[in-house]
Amino acid sequence: MRIPSLQHARSFAVVTGLFFGATAVVATPPTGTSSEVHAKSAEQQATIVSAEAALLKLKQGNERFLSGKAEHPHVDPAWRSKLASGQRPFATILGCSDSRVTPALIFDEGLGDLFVIRVAGNIVDEPVLASIEYAVEYLDTRLVVVLGHEKCGAVTAAMQHLSSDEPRELIALVEHIHNQVCTHHDGEPDVDESTDLDTVVLKNTRRSQRTLQLSSELQRVAEKHPVKIVAAIYDLEGRVRWIDEK
Repeated sequence: MRIPSLQHARSFAVVTGLFFGATAVVATPPTGTSSEVHAKSAEQQATIVSAEAALLKLKQGNERFLSGKAEHPHVDPAWRSKLASGQRPFATILGCSDSRVTPALIFDEGLGDLFVIRVAGNIVDEPVLASIEYAVEYLDTRLVVVLGHEKCGAVTAAMQHLSSDEPRELIALVEHIHNQVCTHHDGEPDVDESTDLDTVVLKNTRRSQRTLQLSSELQRVAEKHPVKIVAAIYDLEGRVRWIDEK
């Protein structure tokens, strides 16, 4: 998929910067002398968190959450006031809309720490892809996490047969997931209606990860600096399992 406006029109950054509350980061072109602009750029670079460091922060936060020792950082008035001038999240999370799967809580992070896109079944469509491309290109997040979860209702529905009187949009959503998980892909398990739900959730998460990896826009950004796209599964008892790791 291609989002032409991301590549060809700076106005996309202006509009989405306003929408996402990041005008101080992307909507205003550099001003001042060349030395001032360079200093500003250096300051921004200093705030960028590498993919490896971001992944470690997420793992440590999930351990705190899991053990009942969450710190609930970055929610105080002084921090909220600081965020009014712009955001600088250290990771992008694509997760499910399920009310039990809230990334900021799961990873024990606060306001402005994570750029989160949530949609039923953690699928990738054009608006989702555009949001992630925006975060990687203009907010400099170097880590993207596709976060599936056990007992996902959207994936469960995709493996069942919805009646034709269901809302058209709901049918389109579950058909998207069904087609994604039932299509054969080398190296991934074949799936049908008899496959256990955990396997289907895993494949659905993997397919969303692969879609992002194949994004030409994300590949273009990765040519300038490393971008890591990983997949994980959240169990409803609190633990995040990183499926790219043994």
